[in-house]
Amino acid sequence: MVPLFFGTSSARGVELEAIRKAAEEICDREACVLWDVELFGSGRGRTLRVTIDGKDREVSIAECENVSKALNLILDVQDLVPGGPYQLEVSSPGIERSLKELWQFERMKTSLVEILLSERIEVPSGDPLRLKGSILGVDGEVIRIARVEGDEVNVEFPLVKRAKTIFDDRKSNKRS
Repeated sequence: MVPLFFGTSSARGVELEAIRKAAEEICDREACVLWDVELFGSGRGRTLRVTIDGKDREVSIAECENVSKALNLILDVQDLVPGGPYQLEVSSPGIERSLKELWQFERMKTSLVEILLSERIEVPSGDPLRLKGSILGVDGEVIRIARVEGDEVNVEFPLVKRAKTIFDDRKSNKRS
């Protein structure tokens, strides 16, 4: 499941679920992967941000445009974003991307990441709430990390408060 920004309203969650489904269908047709959907702001300043990636490569500008056009049409016809005007943004997740789902950690295996935890974990040295290292893999709900300090730690996914990849100029971020 792709993460959504639900806010406090259950109605907003329902809206985003319908938007997510529409975006997933379009991404499938365009040979892309839906990375994230967020709706934020209020009034005329609302933004619907849809982030997509290529299935086995970087997503192109043309693919972003195609998804944007198709999604914009569906959103308008089905009135999936009630409440007045909003800005639709469709883009790639970029080099330094948020990781909110287990499948995203698996997809970014070998990438350098920074993880902020909601609870302390036992580590030989360093900050027990903030980890930096390379993703070794995902086993069930456990993310295996080779920390920059030289040790390996297992992180239970529910403890991940925030995570993102970090640009590593020593190597390219390869996907498995």
